Amino acid sequence: MRKSLLLLFVVALAAPASAMAEVNVNVNVGVPLPGVVVTGPPAVLFQAPPLFLAPRQLGFYVGVDVPYDIVFASNN
Repeated sequence: MRKSLLLLFVVALAAPASAMAEVNVNVNVGVPLPGVVVTGPPAVLFQAPPLFLAPRQLGFYVGVDVPYDIVFASNN
């Protein structure tokens, strides 16, 4: 009886040491396909210079009646 209790005690102590815990974290970021070339932004051309307004609360100029959002800021 004493030998079996000792064996049970040894096995009980060894069990947590042999248990393994594992954690996996995967983060996948899309990679462009081979041969795909990414260029800069498209050129924007206007027939005439756009009208800019300068609201004092904004501190920069805002383009008006243009198909794109345009802002202009200058330290001068």
